[in-house]
Amino acid sequence: MRKLEDVALEVRRLREEEKLNLQEIGEKLQVSYDVLNQLILQSYKSTMNTPVVFEVQEKLRLGIED
Repeated sequence: MRKLEDVALEVRRLREEEKLNLQEIGEKLQVSYDVLNQLILQSYKSTMNTPVVFEVQEKLRLGIED
């Protein structure tokens, strides 16, 4: 399972170096628009509980059940 911090760094790299838009980044990294938007806004801790949402989405992506 990936860590949010690592994904955030890759989002930044893809946006800055490869000039990908949020939709392209979301498809490439398999991350929802909501999580990406919060990462880009850099206010994810005050807007939604992004770490928890990301963890749930990672489990879904990997087919992990609690």
